[in-house]
Amino acid sequence: MSPEATKAANRDSQSGAEFDWPLARGAGGVSIEPTMAMSTPSLLVAGAIPCLAAWLLWGSGEQRSTDLDAPTGAGVSSLTPEETLATFVVPQGYRVELVASEPSLAAPVHAAFDADGALWVVEMRAFMKDVWGRDELAQEGRVVRLVDGDDDGSFESATTFLDGLVLPRSVLPCFDGALVLAPPDLLFARDRDGDGRADDVRVVASGFDGLDNPEHAPNALTWGLDGVIHLAQSRREFTFDGERVVERAVPSIGQWGLTFDDGGRLYTTPNSTALLADLVPKRYGARNGRIDSIAGLGVSIGTSNAVRPAFANPAVNRGYQAGVLGADGKLAQLTAACSPVVDRTAWFASESPGSVFLCEPAGNLVKQLVLEHTDGRLRAVDPRTSGEFLTSTDPRFRPVALTFGPDAALYVVDFGRGVLQHANFITPYLRDQTTARGLERPLERGRIFRVVRDVPVGPREWPRLSRASDLELVRVLEHEQGWWRDTAARLLVERGARVDDALRFVLEASPVRGARIASLHTLARLGRLGPADVLRALDDPWDAQRRAALELAEPWLADHADLRARVERSTSSASREERVAALLALGAQTGTRAFHAFTRALDQSGDDALVRGAVLSGLQDRELAFLRHTFDDPSWPRSQGETALARELVQAALRRPDLTRFATLEWCGELALAWDARAALVFDRIAATLALDEEHPRTLELPSRPRTFERAATQRVAYAQALMQCDWPGRPAVVRKPPLRPLSDTERRLFDRGERIYSTCHACHQGDGRGSPGLAPPLAGSTRVTGPAASAIRIVMHGLEGRYRFGEAEYAGTMPPVPLSEDHEIAAVLTYVRRSFGNRADPVSPADVTRERERTRGRDRPWTPEELETVR
Repeated sequence: MSPEATKAANRDSQSGAEFDWPLARGAGGVSIEPTMAMSTPSLLVAGAIPCLAAWLLWGSGEQRSTDLDAPTGAGVSSLTPEETLATFVVPQGYRVELVASEPSLAAPVHAAFDADGALWVVEMRAFMKDVWGRDELAQEGRVVRLVDGDDDGSFESATTFLDGLVLPRSVLPCFDGALVLAPPDLLFARDRDGDGRADDVRVVASGFDGLDNPEHAPNALTWGLDGVIHLAQSRREFTFDGERVVERAVPSIGQWGLTFDDGGRLYTTPNSTALLADLVPKRYGARNGRIDSIAGLGVSIGTSNAVRPAFANPAVNRGYQAGVLGADGKLAQLTAACSPVVDRTAWFASESPGSVFLCEPAGNLVKQLVLEHTDGRLRAVDPRTSGEFLTSTDPRFRPVALTFGPDAALYVVDFGRGVLQHANFITPYLRDQTTARGLERPLERGRIFRVVRDVPVGPREWPRLSRASDLELVRVLEHEQGWWRDTAARLLVERGARVDDALRFVLEASPVRGARIASLHTLARLGRLGPADVLRALDDPWDAQRRAALELAEPWLADHADLRARVERSTSSASREERVAALLALGAQTGTRAFHAFTRALDQSGDDALVRGAVLSGLQDRELAFLRHTFDDPSWPRSQGETALARELVQAALRRPDLTRFATLEWCGELALAWDARAALVFDRIAATLALDEEHPRTLELPSRPRTFERAATQRVAYAQALMQCDWPGRPAVVRKPPLRPLSDTERRLFDRGERIYSTCHACHQGDGRGSPGLAPPLAGSTRVTGPAASAIRIVMHGLEGRYRFGEAEYAGTMPPVPLSEDHEIAAVLTYVRRSFGNRADPVSPADVTRERERTRGRDRPWTPEELETVR
């Protein structure tokens, strides 16, 4: 559709009704006249690289729906792209344009721009072709490349780059080709002969979920500022040099979609929660494998999960539950939030700096939040009290992905289908609502819309960065738009560019802070960063730049005294973010060098969970040594936070191989024999490890006789009980409480079956049962798992909703019923999780499940934590 036709459609769609859009009005309803200032590198102004400032101007006006009370009865008709365009409501100063639609596209789920402005789109055509999810593994997925050949703002050319894929999920253009996530593989595909179709396709990594459970699997390939390709809902991230993938382990966070801000911080969304932020880089969460997680990952920062759709649409999963729909029948709370994107354009939402936009496809809307920073503490605030940034009355408008383009416009990927929920989780209620409204068809829909500032658009020049010289790309690093900086940096790294002096000039002298951090990371990715560069960056006034420099300082800390001293000074910075980043960096050192800095930081901020997490992350294999170091001070621990840290360190030490475990017991004995009251803190964790309070305690294998602990046991009954549970070579047989009984042959078959079923739970609860920060609580050590079997059975059959805590983390939202119809399947998966991950509970039989099914017959909603407290 041409820009002229789009403008005509928007004019025709405007109604005379009045709305009070907070973004478009100031105090007292006075219109705000926005202004724009853009510092564009002289190279762009000269025209060697297209300059956007000439046509990105501001304007006014408001686009409205023709009918906010559109009927939602049976047989809701499918709207044409132009008709859908007329249903949009956006704030004053913006308008929506159509840039691509069927028949060129069908069921798009992700999109990304390449260096020359072509838009690569992933189509998941086989996803939920009906409410039962039939034929979902058909090889119908595609990657389509859209090209705007005449720079008029519409994509006239659509070429199928790659097809025959099963449920593809993401695409990332790079190295004159593209990475494509098509489970179970990560593909790298290139077009060698120039016909627009991939003819060189190879697997560069495997083992990705997404076929059995498409909603909960890795997605959103995102090239971060650090040169690492991050994903949402994935336990790995990687680098790619055009030939080879190098992976590293990380915690799994978020659900669908991933974004980052100018400082490189990652944000995700998990359905019912507005926004999660990683306050520390994800890799630190996996550095110490003996701890479950660290604070600062997947932190919920949204202040409200409320939504305000344009119309009542009861076809929402669990719409029958109280609070899901409002009294007016409209979706009341986020239920499918996904694909956040930070506005890094410097002007798209300049009235609200720090804006983040996210999709709510179940509510047919795009929501805006605004980030507020206060000393390393983030909040994401809803700037509106009525309406949303973009709403539609088309029930098939399903925004599932957002991205900002090189033109500073917000591109909205519309899946275009009426069925959104996967068969694994769809409720009978939603299935009935969907079929009653005829929302299963049509399937061949898919659109991409663009939200722009509402102004006359002049001649549109599109980027051609692949043709820019290396020095031209360095100048593009000073562009105020994040997309241009990111793309220029990526190209410099792909080329292995020799522009060190130019990058250092930008690092030292650029007034654009995004350029300074881009040059810092580009030098590092090229392998040209040195300690002097890091020291220079540590004096930057922007705390995000200092945070990045601290992470990059790690390789030189052992041998560069000046740099190490500067990093240690940062542990006392007034900036919380800088303090935490410095502690994380110091944790990369071996030996005891960081111990004094850790102790000093804990004395100053031991009650700060982020500080404790940073210390924990850096003490792998040194937990006991650090405890001994801190206990040299008889007054330590001095706060509740330090006490909590000490408990976690003892627990981590007891998880280590037998020599460390043995040394921990002996140290506890030393403390006890010295009548040090802190022995109780250490012994408490030993008792928990041995499960002394349980009917069937554990046995601890030791390499030799723990003589010091043995002497302490002669003076303390509890120590003697613990010693009874210890074995070492040559120890005579002792009479103990009966161990946990082994599973019978029938129970072992249930366990094995449950292990296979549990593979569909990995995406949320993880293969090791440790859960996903901000999304799914751990199953390891969970009393909801090991408590009364009846309670666990009810959760699996009906789900769980509400707020509940696990350790220091709070979880909110709804766990849907597990889609298992047979009682023996429920018994199998519960037997598995109750006897795995260190859990030691009795197995569950099919008869147990049948009994609970009869007791709860007629239950049609999830249980709450309060209700389950009474279940025995």
